Amino acid sequence: MDNAHERTRILLMPYDLIHRKIICFNDERIGFIRDLLIDEVDWKLRFLHATQKGLLGLDKRHFLIPIEAVRRVAGGLVRIDLSKEQGTRGA
Repeated sequence: MDNAHERTRILLMPYDLIHRKIICFNDERIGFIRDLLIDEVDWKLRFLHATQKGLLGLDKRHFLIPIEAVRRVAGGLVRIDLSKEQGTRGA
C-alpha cells in the first residue's frame, strides 16, 4: 500500500458490536457492549451502553462510554482510550 494512512472502511451492523468485550488502553478488560445509544436529532452514535459483571455474575454495573473514546474495533474487541476507572464510571 502506497499510503499507510488509507484504510478500507468496513461498515458494522449494531448486532456486530453487541456483546463484544471492551478493553482499555492498557489491555485491561472493562466489560461488554450491551447496546448503542444514537442521537435521534442527527442520527449519530453517541455512547456505548456497557455492563460489567460483579462477583459470580451478580450485581451488574451499567455505564456509558462516549463514542469518541473508541480507538479500534477488531478481533471481537473494542479498544477505548480511557483507563478502567474512567471507562466504568456509573451511568
